[in-house]
Amino acid sequence: MTTTPSHAAAAMRSQRWRGCGAKPAHIRNPAAYGDSEIGLAQRRKRPTSTLAGREAACCPPGALNASRILIDGDRFRTEAPEANYEGIFNLNVETSPHGIDIEFVAGPEAGNWNFGIFRIEGDQLEICLDLNGRPWPRDFRTASGSGHAWETLRRVSHARPDAVTGGTAPDAQAAVAGAHDGAGFEFVASPLLTKLQGSWIAVEVVRDGAALPAMMVRTGLRVAKKNEIEISFGGRAMIEALIKLDERQNPVAVDYFNLGGMGKGTVQHGIFHWAGEDACFCMGAPGQPRPD
Repeated sequence: MTTTPSHAAAAMRSQRWRGCGAKPAHIRNPAAYGDSEIGLAQRRKRPTSTLAGREAACCPPGALNASRILIDGDRFRTEAPEANYEGIFNLNVETSPHGIDIEFVAGPEAGNWNFGIFRIEGDQLEICLDLNGRPWPRDFRTASGSGHAWETLRRVSHARPDAVTGGTAPDAQAAVAGAHDGAGFEFVASPLLTKLQGSWIAVEVVRDGAALPAMMVRTGLRVAKKNEIEISFGGRAMIEALIKLDERQNPVAVDYFNLGGMGKGTVQHGIFHWAGEDACFCMGAPGQPRPD
């Protein structure tokens, strides 16, 4: 399966999964989308990330290195394996430490704000953010239950990045029109659904025509119980959905009813086929047609 480059709102992702045998007793609820990706750096990569007082076990080095943050003026774009995040930020350099207010315009956090503090020395930037929309943290530290993320970033290029616009806000009316009540996604046993049960490791992931780096693919896990699936990378849940299969179609038609995140209540259309014993999915974004 192949995909073609497109705007993030019309993102298409193809995935290839290989069964690893384990069958889950339950599927846990996903963490908030994108917490580990929030932050800014002028053309920087993040060598470390600490969330709520812990070195980010949910973000192993491979996951961090697979992401990058681009800035042009007061506009930014975070490019991460699971999605892009775009927005605008304001700085307050009259306070000590300096303050930063981040407005997310497009992506899974669209409409949300984060407030934080930052300090910069040479090519190293540190940011400590409150992820719950509360006022700036007082200092550069985190603690269990604080809701703070403390990140250290390193500049990798001084060149001006391309096409960093801050994003375009999603059309609220279109979002309402795309909402779904979940009817038709009740569990119906079938041999194919049974074969897709359990845990699967990622073999290949392509998003908007770009292959996910191998270091990040290795962190991918798909867990299925009945018709409920959870997909995670680096230990962070990215998709929680109900799945429906139509085996009368060739290739098999697959639909996701999203249970969480920005796409909560929306439906994604896709296709499925086997490649040997590997399960291959190609999914369009919510509201987009089913891939060919």
